[in-house]
Amino acid sequence: MQISSLSKSATIEDVARAAGVALSTASGAFSGKKRMSEQTRATILQAAQELNYTPNPHAQRLAGGRSLKHIDLVALRLDVGMDARKAQRIQRLLTERGYSAPLHAYGRSVGEGQVDQRGLMETIRRQQPRAIVCDTTSLQDEVLEELKCFVAEGGMVIGYGYHDLDFPGDQVIFDSRHGISQAVRHFHSLGHERIAIGFPTHPHNTGPRLRTFQNELVSCGLRFQAQWVFHADGGAEDAETEEIGVHMAARFLRLAERPSAIFITNDYAALSFMAELHRAGVEAPRDISIVGHDDRPLAQRAWVPLSSFTHPVEEVAQCVVQMLEERLEGRAADEARVIVVRGELRLRQSTAPLLVDKGRSVKAKGK
Repeated sequence: MQISSLSKSATIEDVARAAGVALSTASGAFSGKKRMSEQTRATILQAAQELNYTPNPHAQRLAGGRSLKHIDLVALRLDVGMDARKAQRIQRLLTERGYSAPLHAYGRSVGEGQVDQRGLMETIRRQQPRAIVCDTTSLQDEVLEELKCFVAEGGMVIGYGYHDLDFPGDQVIFDSRHGISQAVRHFHSLGHERIAIGFPTHPHNTGPRLRTFQNELVSCGLRFQAQWVFHADGGAEDAETEEIGVHMAARFLRLAERPSAIFITNDYAALSFMAELHRAGVEAPRDISIVGHDDRPLAQRAWVPLSSFTHPVEEVAQCVVQMLEERLEGRAADEARVIVVRGELRLRQSTAPLLVDKGRSVKAKGK
């Protein structure tokens, strides 16, 4: 196909003429309204590329006024760690596929009461994007209602988060509770019976994970101690994650009876916890075994390399985009789908078997 250069901007009519198809067929290749063979679509797109034709974004609308190539990303709770990495990776994958994918987010330090989640989602819905990809972490019920309205109006939604919700679309779930179960079993296999857990978030965000921790202790024949559950309490909840680890360490050092092992659900908090204990003469793994979460590069390079659970950001992002594309291309069943993704425990030098001397834990000497 030979196409001569043009001095003026190419039009859809020029593309149709160059590709040898009707105007409606050429238009349908960009709007998605017309069925055609992949060969015909490829011929039209090649003609458009050689003519340097740019479709009018206002004309690129589906029936009902939806933007063909516009996907809104919503991550209401955006930290400086894995939440941000997942949103960033999904955004990049969509952009590489030719979509406009703006991100709507609030910082981690913004309190939930200060965020008008429903107002934001209502605004996005009225802009009529082709689809909404939404982090379901801390999503309010009112937002779910807005998303259901969006789907009823012809939109598509894909959710990703940590728990299976009554969600009006496909979901990719990272099973963080699996890591908790595996951590408890790992500690128990090393002989630890006094096992703690640390959540660098507010207590109201940890209910399902805390129940998993309690249930796993019971299944191992171990006791649950409320004082061995560490949260970002009080003023610490708005602090940086590393500072929360420092607060946890201070509380740990005040305990009359200390646990011999702890799983902290964030590597940065776990590393600062370990550093603060080191300053007080309590060493890992001699006096306490520590497992973190996310398997960040710093965990591998710490003075005591930190055992950690992986957080498969790439797998989550790839699953989200794959499910979205299958929906957009009509290759998915009507029923909503759920994909569950799990991490793996990477063992390093921060955990060790519990040493026992005459029935007493040697690790208790770190107190």
